[in-house]
Amino acid sequence: MRFSPLLVVCLLLGGAWVLWQPWGQGPLGLARDASLQRGLLHLELALYPLALLPARGRQNLAANALGALATFAAASACAWLFAFLSAEPMALSSRPLALCAWLGCSGLLAAAAALGGADNRWLLRARVLLLCLLGLPALWNYFALEYAGATAGGLAALSPGLASGASPWACWPLAVLGAAGWAVAAGRAWRARP
Repeated sequence: MRFSPLLVVCLLLGGAWVLWQPWGQGPLGLARDASLQRGLLHLELALYPLALLPARGRQNLAANALGALATFAAASACAWLFAFLSAEPMALSSRPLALCAWLGCSGLLAAAAALGGADNRWLLRARVLLLCLLGLPALWNYFALEYAGATAGGLAALSPGLASGASPWACWPLAVLGAAGWAVAAGRAWRARP
């Protein structure tokens, strides 16, 4: 978990560099304004289920919590770094949404790490579940728009990408899922105490 903040910062700054280049802006249609900040926000939200690397075992609860908090703080610092690009304070207004996504991902992965012990089966299952949970609503919304001419905006509570245009707290079910995951991880750590 201690390398997760560095990984997130490197990927966000690398993504920002690609989006900043003229050859990166044309195909994506992103100018050097609020649209670039939105692109970085989507990149940040997509990184959480992939870049959080919790330590396995019941005894690593504090290390996982500190690592997850440092990852969120590092991603928020990157978001603030590009806040100067427009008058719209997207770095501030996107933090509740990013917090819900971070809490959901870190809680589920911490619970999987606590339940899994020495093997990584539970971590793999939790990562696949997170990718499905965060990615499938956006895919379903795309298919609904493409083939039915309707929107599946009701799925925004499970998809930070869909919720980014709605209320900052639209993803509160992810926060509840994350809090439950951290409670499971804490319960396993408490039971493991001598």
